[in-house]
Amino acid sequence: MLHPASFRDPAGYVFEQQGQVYRAIDASYFAVFEHLHTCGLYAKLVQEKLLIPHTLVSKNAQQMIIKPQRIPFISYPCEWSFGMLKAAAVLHLRINLLALEHNMLLKDASGYNVQFIGSQAVFIDTLSLAHYRQDKPWYAFAQFCRHFIAPLLLMKYRAPDINRQLTSAIDGIQLDLAARLLPWHTRFSPFIYSTVHRHALAIDKHKHKHKNAKLSLKLLRNLLTYLQASLEDLKLPAWQTPWSNYYSCSDYQPAAFADKKQTVTSWLKQIKAARIWDIGGNNGLFSSVMPAGCVIVSDNDPLAVEHAYQQHKNILPLLLDITNPTPA
Repeated sequence: MLHPASFRDPAGYVFEQQGQVYRAIDASYFAVFEHLHTCGLYAKLVQEKLLIPHTLVSKNAQQMIIKPQRIPFISYPCEWSFGMLKAAAVLHLRINLLALEHNMLLKDASGYNVQFIGSQAVFIDTLSLAHYRQDKPWYAFAQFCRHFIAPLLLMKYRAPDINRQLTSAIDGIQLDLAARLLPWHTRFSPFIYSTVHRHALAIDKHKHKHKNAKLSLKLLRNLLTYLQASLEDLKLPAWQTPWSNYYSCSDYQPAAFADKKQTVTSWLKQIKAARIWDIGGNNGLFSSVMPAGCVIVSDNDPLAVEHAYQQHKNILPLLLDITNPTPA
């Protein structure tokens, strides 16, 4: 049965059958799919845990069916902390740089093409990989700026949870809006000026024009490398939120703190759950003792969620108000 959310990709679609998730791939993508495997890029991306692995189930002249590894829990960019959104952005750039070595490139840059397994960002849309066209620019650049650069900059300069607006802005934050919201002094940053301020002006100026743009392979690599380095250097300021330092200023006495941790550990061993969801779990300190399985920690404080992401590798932290959950 075709999954209702799978309607945008002309080369294939996702469907479910007997509780399993599969992806159908049309013949129009066969040549790209074969190149992806024979050139070694697929193996490289899977080995580095950048791309979700899959197995080939069947193939005929019109269609092939693959079975991707199932994601334990689906999350969305509006639920991610600053560090998680940054990791998803850097993942796109790393994949593109590796893909160029094999004459390939991502054809889009949607935040919804990334999921997290624990704190590990992984790309899930295999069909986004396409042949690189000589001297052509990265046509997904504007989408990348809307989905990643604009919200990350607004999280840094305005509010660490402003990415909640992505709930209704599913194609990212428009660059003209981001340019108006960012502080004036950001125009003096070469990175911010080129990706947001100047970019927004260029979009407005050329919105009714269709130019046959060109960009050499060397310049494209330089652009992707520059974006990666700039994003990796991007950091949140010392924001303070009501629950960001809860455990350092709480009323817990050391003995009570240790007793609670021991109690939670004992409960988890007895329950033997495959998945737990710690609602209002702050930085995930107690749920991180889960011995195995999928651990979700949600909190309404953006910095608590960021601390959970930075401190624990075995949990999936989510910025979420449980009384007003994300649609779907």
